[in-house]
Amino acid sequence: LNIANHLSQVITEAVQAGIPEIKEKFIINSENHKEWHYATPTAIKLWNMNKKKGGLGCANCKELAEKISEFIPTDGMIEKVEIMKMGKAPEDKAGFFINIYLKKEELIGRLTDLILNDIKYEAEIKQKVVVDFSSPNIAKNMHVGHLRSTIIGDSLCRILEFTGHDVKRVNHIGDWGTQFGMLISHMEDEFPDFLENMPNISDLDGFYKQAKRRFDEEEDFKTRSRETVVRLQGGEESVRSAWKMICDISRQEFTKIYSRLDIVNNEYGESFYNDMIPPLVKSLEEDGIVTEDGGCKCIFVPKIKTPLIVVKSDGGYNYDSTDMAAMSYRVNEEHADRIIILTDMGQGFHFKQIEGACKMAGILEDKKHRFDHMGFGLVLGEDGEKIKSRSGDTVQLMSLLDEARDRASNVCKEKHLNATEESKLSEEEYLRTGEIIGITSVKYYDLKQNRSSSYRFSYDKILDPKGDTGVYLLYMYVRLCSILRKGEYDEERLAEVSKEAEISLETPEEVNLALLVLRLPEYVDNVFNDLQINKICNMLYDISTQIGSFYANNKVLGDPKESSRILLIELTRKTMKTLFNLLGMSTIDKI
Repeated sequence: LNIANHLSQVITEAVQAGIPEIKEKFIINSENHKEWHYATPTAIKLWNMNKKKGGLGCANCKELAEKISEFIPTDGMIEKVEIMKMGKAPEDKAGFFINIYLKKEELIGRLTDLILNDIKYEAEIKQKVVVDFSSPNIAKNMHVGHLRSTIIGDSLCRILEFTGHDVKRVNHIGDWGTQFGMLISHMEDEFPDFLENMPNISDLDGFYKQAKRRFDEEEDFKTRSRETVVRLQGGEESVRSAWKMICDISRQEFTKIYSRLDIVNNEYGESFYNDMIPPLVKSLEEDGIVTEDGGCKCIFVPKIKTPLIVVKSDGGYNYDSTDMAAMSYRVNEEHADRIIILTDMGQGFHFKQIEGACKMAGILEDKKHRFDHMGFGLVLGEDGEKIKSRSGDTVQLMSLLDEARDRASNVCKEKHLNATEESKLSEEEYLRTGEIIGITSVKYYDLKQNRSSSYRFSYDKILDPKGDTGVYLLYMYVRLCSILRKGEYDEERLAEVSKEAEISLETPEEVNLALLVLRLPEYVDNVFNDLQINKICNMLYDISTQIGSFYANNKVLGDPKESSRILLIELTRKTMKTLFNLLGMSTIDKI
């Protein structure tokens, strides 16, 4: 149950029945670490809307808040409500919030339901959602610039899948274009027998740079490369084989990255849409949407000066035409209700054009479809400039993950310096643990950011065991596992306790932890609406800090309330595990 939505519905219906002039829906905000549990600012909004029109029969906001409070029912989930003045203004001038307290037995009942039925939540209305993310280019290694699209997109898919939406994960790889002429020509020169013996090209970037250098410096090679593009587009068998081989080599390298990041997607490259473009352009022309301009076939979207070019002056197609064909396919063949495309913020204008053109063409309809360009900022170096390797090149994503793993592994070794030999791990175990801690920390540091902002990448900050980091979150998760292990609470014993014991919430720390656990539906619904995944990170961090407070003030093992607190700890652990999964992160149960 999304408690905030439930409270909003209950309060809105009750207040509107009591005060028919009120038409506004009541907004309910969750309140962490407060004496009250939820609050609504809607009385302030209603006062500002009506104070010049009689104030709904009230002299000030306080009177209005009190009047509203009289109609809020306390026979269900709500125990009581109180009004609270905001700011330092006198009471007759100040705004007033209405604070909401929930009944303890209601919280306990919902916690018990989670214990018996596990942690799950389904959206009331399920949709078919296409999520286009990652999208590296063939013949180039994935670099740090692909980090955000890849992990943000994966996390979004996990959250939507968790809530029951039908999610189509799409990897719109760059596998078509004029650059393949020079790549195939270079392959024909370097590996004449490539059709019989697949070449070992491990350095994709190096291979690309060699071909590009020849294209820029050798006129004969440039001419031959352009001819090869024509042969590729014409479907010549040997050239198509070379193209497929380059794609396969790239795909193998991409798969290594996706495997380490635990990411699954479905490849729909640019080439997939090639045959769909000509009939789409013909349809757009017949509908009078296309305009000839400077030899190009264009679409002029209202209120946007720059035209969208669907056919270039030489008769060729480009990103504009491919993206429109992709949008048409996703709506008409995939039957998507919602389409979400992840790229950096710099492509925002392009997708604004695409959305406008698709609405003009009737591909997207406001009442049927929702389109979101989920833009994000850049990953910068510690100096605030574009992150570079020591050689000055773009940092390869595989190298970044390797260094995060190695540094995290060393942190574990340092932690065990004074430990007994029995407590120390093998080198392989240190690397395996370092892989989980390193990648979880890299993902978390990225996902916790406001996605539209750029951020500075720092291994020291990412792997800091204190503060809002993946390492700290894993430490708190391990602490819960340690309590359960020390008390010898395995799955079988926990199942027995859950049948025999009941949760009792007697201390503020217990109540705060319980409220956080119960708010998972609110957080995932918010992500569906505003695509801000950092809110899931906020929840995970809030739970982690509350664990510290709970642990410091509530004895567990050997206490009369042991069974109750063990159930709360196990429920908290499961919630954290769920949140880690939603963010695409692995966990460890000991360090």
